[in-house]
Amino acid sequence: MEPGYLARGGELLSRWAERQYRSSNTAVVIARGSNRLRTSWQASRLGRWLTADRVPASRSYQLLQNGAEALTGWLRPLPAAEIPAGAAAAAMPIVGTAAAGSWSRWGLLLTVGLLPFVAFKYLLLLSLLCLGLLLVDLRQGRIARLWISPTWIPLGGLLLVMLYATATSIAYWLSLSEFLIPVTGLLLVLVMSSCLDRPARLEEFLLAPALAGLITALYAIYFFYYGPTINTLGREWIDLTQNPDITNRAYAVFENPNSLAQYLVLLTCLCLGGLTGSRRTGRQLFFGLTAIAAVAALFLTYSRGGLLALAAALLVFVLVRSPLLLLAGSLPAALAAWFLLPASVLKRLATSASFKDSSNAYRLDTWHSAWNLVQHYWLTGVGLGRRAFSRVYATEMINANYVPHAHNLVLQLLSELGAAGLLLWLWVLGRLLRTGLRLRGSASPLLRSVNAAALAALTGFLVHSSIDYFLWYYKLAIMFWLIIGIFLVLERQNQQLA
Repeated sequence: MEPGYLARGGELLSRWAERQYRSSNTAVVIARGSNRLRTSWQASRLGRWLTADRVPASRSYQLLQNGAEALTGWLRPLPAAEIPAGAAAAAMPIVGTAAAGSWSRWGLLLTVGLLPFVAFKYLLLLSLLCLGLLLVDLRQGRIARLWISPTWIPLGGLLLVMLYATATSIAYWLSLSEFLIPVTGLLLVLVMSSCLDRPARLEEFLLAPALAGLITALYAIYFFYYGPTINTLGREWIDLTQNPDITNRAYAVFENPNSLAQYLVLLTCLCLGGLTGSRRTGRQLFFGLTAIAAVAALFLTYSRGGLLALAAALLVFVLVRSPLLLLAGSLPAALAAWFLLPASVLKRLATSASFKDSSNAYRLDTWHSAWNLVQHYWLTGVGLGRRAFSRVYATEMINANYVPHAHNLVLQLLSELGAAGLLLWLWVLGRLLRTGLRLRGSASPLLRSVNAAALAALTGFLVHSSIDYFLWYYKLAIMFWLIIGIFLVLERQNQQLA
């Protein structure tokens, strides 16, 4: 039986079980009690303060909205000769492919598809190309207007703090080069939220990271078995005294197995969103195949943080998409994982809390040293980027383990950007979480599935970032910005459906 029919059968079974539950007395009692609690909470002063959506009515949001509408009205009357010649020339290779749709959308698909394989300078140029194509689409009426979400307020504030941290960095030029990474990500977010204006385009967009991820995962599996062993690559990737059975770790086109693991976690979540949200059997098969390859490659990374992040992400995905499936499938999934996972993977996971493992001890020392740095520079930080961080870290480290980053998202953000940067990051994450919770009741099955996938990806990123830091690496940083862009796309499309 094909996976597409299995997925449909499981969905029908889930719907039947949900209908049976809703018609029961237990569900009625629980619903009445929860409605009464929710009504009391919303009527309270604290509830009104926390849940009121004041941002769209704020002056800052109105200025952003008016500016976007003014830019749209200014671009359309422009003669073609005033469109930047560089953007027009760069768009020529994809004009034929883009004839059926907006040019900026195809430029976006090209950029996302090349993300794992090209150097950062090419991704920066492609993001500028996407911006130029977006301006062309605005001028020619393929896109009605720029779409500005309230989430752009904390995003804009965060960009200003990053700019300040770059200007005041102890390593100015090094920080400036790393400042271009979030700039690239924000350009892609702007293009995504403006050109992915329909569910069909969102589903097509997911095909680009899925195709790139399938190639990456298959290459990682191949390189694991036929590439150099751990003895050749570097023993710092594994403590052979604690894991003598592990002879290699997959890393593919990434610089480190843990970086590949984080990418595969995000990729798996997006593929699950496409698998459960698409209504085309061929696309379901493709998303399912990519997810299977990504999970297989993830096991070969032997990344404990990656495996735990995947478990947390899957938990959130099922909880948001189908809570009844979580209750019915938790025990079978746990038993299957226990009996089917290789012994080397289980043994590797068993060392997660062992202080005898050298990488665990290494992280504890790193966190201690990074905390010493934060106590001195918590207000403003030392400057944007891991290279500015590492220069000051050398004066605070308690042992000879020189590290490029703090192996923890919170400590790294405090070290680089100070308290203001961390608060703005929390504001952004809060906005994304609030958007995701609202979208659980969307009228579109695709939006509900992709929303569950985006929340799962965000969870996986945060869980893994508690023991590592990935925003320094441009491939993972831009991948994370794409997740933010998906939230903004979902927010826009859900408003259009309302």
